[in-house]
Amino acid sequence: MTWLIFVLLSALTTSLSSIFDKFAIKEADSTLAATLYAIITALFLIGFSLAFRKLNNGNINTLSIHSIFFILLSGTMYGLYWLFYLQALKHGPLGKVAITDTIGLLFTTLLSAIILGESLQIRQMIGAVFIMIGAYLVSVAI
Repeated sequence: MTWLIFVLLSALTTSLSSIFDKFAIKEADSTLAATLYAIITALFLIGFSLAFRKLNNGNINTLSIHSIFFILLSGTMYGLYWLFYLQALKHGPLGKVAITDTIGLLFTTLLSAIILGESLQIRQMIGAVFIMIGAYLVSVAI
């Protein structure tokens, strides 16, 4: 049940971040904003890791080449995500952009079944269809 607390905190911080993003990119270039976010995030995480001794005791030395490769790949995808998301946010309303962005949940669910071999149950597929329908209804101009 610990994961539920963390995912709810993640959702809350993501929503606050999106609101702050909308204010930030009103006058700023979205690529520059994403770059600055990355720098701030890196500094924050380095400080966090130092405070909780995650960079001590050879923790970095225990990472395999496999793990490093996927950390680099994931970091690249995260950077691309922010570039695309901030461009969408610069040109669209937060409510529509944020809800349409939830389509990523569908991609994650499908790709976790295809790439990771995780089970995909019928209720997940039905939920994914509802997410798609909801995102479509919110994103279309009426």
